[in-house]
Amino acid sequence: MNILKKLFLVFFLFVTVSLFSFTQPNKDAALNQLLDEYFNLLKSGDFESVTTFIYPKLFDYYPEKLYYHLYTELAVDTGISFKVTEINIKDKNDFIKIGSTKYDVIYYDCEYKITLKNYITEEDDPYFVDKLDVLFELYKRKYGEANTFLDKENKFIKVVESRKMIAIKDASKPFWKIMEYNKRTKMIIDVFVPAEVCSLINKV
Repeated sequence: MNILKKLFLVFFLFVTVSLFSFTQPNKDAALNQLLDEYFNLLKSGDFESVTTFIYPKLFDYYPEKLYYHLYTELAVDTGISFKVTEINIKDKNDFIKIGSTKYDVIYYDCEYKITLKNYITEEDDPYFVDKLDVLFELYKRKYGEANTFLDKENKFIKVVESRKMIAIKDASKPFWKIMEYNKRTKMIIDVFVPAEVCSLINKV
């Protein structure tokens, strides 16, 4: 009888654990949803709304208006327009849990289509300087030759920029928040994000 009870208990525990593990939601689901919404806003050009997804502590050090300019820096003047045409996530690390807070590091490529609003060609003018060619050379220096493409026939430039961000989930907050990690935000983020996370992203 004791053996039967023990066998039944083992079986019950096995079934309970199995059901629990299979019915758990994907640990990435909430973060994936946030990233989808965030990237869709980038594609739509609503760069002001993306700040609602940002980890609020960053704005204690970095003004929200400056953060907005992180997305519009390709438009070096008002005569240039650009559109985010494609975003590809290259990699996500496993979650890092420190205390009650979860962190994730995400790497992605952002593709932009850049055009000149009043592009004029004057090939017969010996002193004419093609602004599209000049702009192409500027972006090529900034993003690298392999990531910058000139479509002279259709009069636009394509740039592929590699970006990275940190996702944070505080136990006290119901949603994930994110921060773009680049040369402008790095020194600030490194102040309040644990060294274990910063060391991981700085390897890339």
